[in-house]
Amino acid sequence: MEVNDDLAAAQYDASGTIYGSNDPVRILDAVVKFAGVAFATAHLGLLETDGATLTIMATLGGGGIQATRTRRRLDTYPAYDTLAAVEVIFIPDVDGDQFIDEHERAGLRQQEIGALLMIPLVVGERLAGLIYFSSPQAVPVISGPRLRALRRLGDQIAIVFENQALLRNTEATLEEVRALYAANQALLGAIDTLDVVRLVRKHLATDSAAVTHILFADPADSLKAPLNEHDRAANGAGERQALLRHIITVADERMLNTPLTLPADFTPLLDHQETVLRFVEALDAGTTDPVQALLGDDTLSSYVAMFIVDQRVVSDLIVVGFDQPRTFPETLRRLYQVVADQITIVLQNQRLLRVAQANAVELERQVRRLQALNDLATSVSTTQDEQVLLDFVLQNMVLALEVEHGTVLLYDEQQQTGVAVSEYPRGTAFGIRLPLPGNPIAERLRENPEEPVVVQRLDDPQLVPVVRAVLEEIGAQAMLVLPLRVYDKLIGSIGLDVYREGGSFTPDMVALARTMASQLATGLQNIRSLRATEQRANQLQRIANFSQSVQASLDMETILTILLSETVHMIPADRLTVALWDAAMGRLRLVADYINETVRVDMDGGRLFDADDTFVGQVWRSQQPLRMDDTRALDELPRLEDRHMRSLLIAPIRTHGRMLGTVNAGCLRPYAYTETDQAVFQQLVSQLAVAIENSEAYAQSQRLARNEALVNEISAELQQYGDIQEMLNVTLAQLGSALGAHEGRARLVVPAGDQDQQ
Repeated sequence: MEVNDDLAAAQYDASGTIYGSNDPVRILDAVVKFAGVAFATAHLGLLETDGATLTIMATLGGGGIQATRTRRRLDTYPAYDTLAAVEVIFIPDVDGDQFIDEHERAGLRQQEIGALLMIPLVVGERLAGLIYFSSPQAVPVISGPRLRALRRLGDQIAIVFENQALLRNTEATLEEVRALYAANQALLGAIDTLDVVRLVRKHLATDSAAVTHILFADPADSLKAPLNEHDRAANGAGERQALLRHIITVADERMLNTPLTLPADFTPLLDHQETVLRFVEALDAGTTDPVQALLGDDTLSSYVAMFIVDQRVVSDLIVVGFDQPRTFPETLRRLYQVVADQITIVLQNQRLLRVAQANAVELERQVRRLQALNDLATSVSTTQDEQVLLDFVLQNMVLALEVEHGTVLLYDEQQQTGVAVSEYPRGTAFGIRLPLPGNPIAERLRENPEEPVVVQRLDDPQLVPVVRAVLEEIGAQAMLVLPLRVYDKLIGSIGLDVYREGGSFTPDMVALARTMASQLATGLQNIRSLRATEQRANQLQRIANFSQSVQASLDMETILTILLSETVHMIPADRLTVALWDAAMGRLRLVADYINETVRVDMDGGRLFDADDTFVGQVWRSQQPLRMDDTRALDELPRLEDRHMRSLLIAPIRTHGRMLGTVNAGCLRPYAYTETDQAVFQQLVSQLAVAIENSEAYAQSQRLARNEALVNEISAELQQYGDIQEMLNVTLAQLGSALGAHEGRARLVVPAGDQDQQ
């Protein structure tokens, strides 16, 4: 008992040390003392994320226990592949142990190991680390209870270090947020590229050897904006000039304007249309790296390269260089990426500002454009009316780009016709309908929806006659057409017209127009997303209301009235009809409809109709719902209740495999119904089927109850009479009253034998 008490007390003390300390040295010391056996060496290691390497945190040697930071491969330990599944591995005497084979014994002897103890650190059946003891000579045997206690201490140690890892991750995330916040604050105050380079070193790479900025520009003027796509196509990518502009090292800052020669293998790195980062953790001495060759820095061992893109062309390169190999964890890479995206915006704004400062007129123009972008951004985030947004953005585009006229064209669902839904200033183009098939501009936008179309003369073959006539009427000299995309679908275009003689669209104007068109597309997408969300929420609420309402009523007329009233608020519907199967007549009967905003229900007197050669009949036979986007697109149109309906949504009323009828929704507009509308409609009809079944069951139970009551009433009254004639009179009177009959007869059949006796 004392031995057990001593072991428990020792385990308690060791556990207190483990839970009360984050120091690997103290934790290993507690385990060594608890083991009670003098091993020559011991160490505590944690498994790295690769699952194959241990980081040794503390080591026991001749000088006692010391903190270390060395690495050792997991597969160098005996039975390493079973550590997660075993309690402990204890071999007190390698020479005398019967559980190891001669090959293993020889390997341990070669390492001068006469005894060893391995305590796995396991968290949730996952190996997190290892405590390893070894000695060149055999050691005393450790008891089973103590070994089990050592394993429990190992589990506690694993949890302690796992908690520390979680805490470090949390701290790393907070540090990442703090660094990002500080970088963003610095970016807000950056007035030139040098400020951007400074903040990269200060907030992202204080231990870097150098931060270098290189500008890729037009050779004619290194201070101008980078080559746009048109210039690049004309001059060739190889003629772009690389200028070394800024270098910040530990010792100093330098502002330069030194031309650099692009290495042959560097050109592919410029083939990006959006900002990208290149992480190199260790340069191989045997190979040539293109970035290192461009910088001409032989001391470079590791780097991060930010390829900043402006107008879909790489405009700047910021290289953060290190003189020692280093790793870039995912959190650090993410931080670099976010800051690089912010730098992209800042450098774009700075470049626009420099161009504006070069000329007072250009400055005023750029200010107006920036103001228009700000107003546009505000409007996009606050406007919830699609037409208001279209009109506002178009007006701002015309004023900011200093063009004379603009129109917005929206396409129909089948991409057959475009309608001018907005015009500024308002003129004759508003409401015009343009056929899209055979229109070269529409075809180009459909084939390459990322590229605008520029028409610099009215005799351009891309112009269809109706568009050319409108442009000639308003006196336009050139036209820019930009695509409008929402949810990666081309929904329309924006046309901007220049009236000035010789007027044209510069690359800067095209770039600004694309930015504003992109913001308009974002606004439209937000409005439509919000509208769809609100519509879906309203549909779900009305389905819930319908379910509650029909559960409270078993009257069919009330149920159908509620159905029609709720459906017209859920989906677009100019006409609704409900047809139920009349078993007595063997045909469908129209029992309810919604026409001209009026609900009518007639359960018994509704019109019977033949469903053959109709969409309703198709649904009745197939027992499957049907959605028709445009009835006029059919070569042969089946019979319809209303031939004006362009969109149809028909669902079967079915319960337990039995068809009860159909519900038919129609809309005058084509492509009026979405998949969401169909799902909501089907859900509503399914609840209707349940309500009809409940109503029929209730009606049947009522009929049975009335019949039983009538039988009981007749039986009670018959008992009062002894004369057969009186009994027959009472029976006929009661049955006639219950059935609503005006006449009745009772016939008694006398058996043949009784007639002879009479």
